[in-house]
Amino acid sequence: MNIAITGSHGFIGTHLHNALLENKDQIHVNKIHRFDNTKHKLTDSTSMKQLIEDKEVIFHIAGANRADNFDLIKINTLGTMGLLEAIRKYSTINAPKIIFTSTLQIYGYSKKKKKYRETDGIEYSNIYAISKIYSEGLINKYAEDYGFKAINLRLGNVYGPKCKPFYNSVISTFIKLMLDNKTLTIIGSGESSRDYIYIKDVIECIIKSLLFNGSFPSTFNVCTGIPTSINDLINKLIILVNKKIDHIYKENHNADTHLIGSPEKTNKVLGFQSNTQLNEGLNETINWFKNK
Repeated sequence: MNIAITGSHGFIGTHLHNALLENKDQIHVNKIHRFDNTKHKLTDSTSMKQLIEDKEVIFHIAGANRADNFDLIKINTLGTMGLLEAIRKYSTINAPKIIFTSTLQIYGYSKKKKKYRETDGIEYSNIYAISKIYSEGLINKYAEDYGFKAINLRLGNVYGPKCKPFYNSVISTFIKLMLDNKTLTIIGSGESSRDYIYIKDVIECIIKSLLFNGSFPSTFNVCTGIPTSINDLINKLIILVNKKIDHIYKENHNADTHLIGSPEKTNKVLGFQSNTQLNEGLNETINWFKNK
């Protein structure tokens, strides 16, 4: 099969590209076309003609995590619209498959350790979440109207080697600060919890979705279902980094929230289960930062 990847030079995209190359014989990959910022522009469908015209599968991973509100909507939502228009206008494939990396953040944040399921409602909790909510909506509508095969993957908090500090994950940020002997600042009590999932497991799930041939459009949580608090995370990192680190708390009762996904559907339908234990993933990430 021929594959295109937007965001192929970013954190998740780089890992995905490498995994596809390593497993190309097993999953019958013929050609991989990577999004090139010098040639392609998400908001310009014409520029992506060659990128998508003969591709059976398009992985849409490009997007902004941290930007001003205007750019979040422009890059994430309008960028998705541009890609969909390019597929609609230029794809020569019958029923091309688009696999989109969304986020658990679209469920919002809870004061309880609830495990969100794909059937739970969405919440417009921040502009980033809104940009992903509308992107999912556009993808599903185009799939319905034009016969695309669409999969939305709602990712938990992804971490691992090549993860950018102060951008991709609090884990990479904490590791960077610790190795630089900087003080950690925690907003709230530190009892907020998130669903941290290692990049290797995320890539495994993305590839399993590539081989999925069930009903479309489909949505899957990509997560562990295990809550880890900021305090627990810091304690684990202190042990693994093996140094004493100063950390301070800034009081904010509204900051003590939880965001955990249920992996039940993904496990049952895609046959995916996250197998990397947090300590193992943290250690791999720490070693990458040290060698870098």
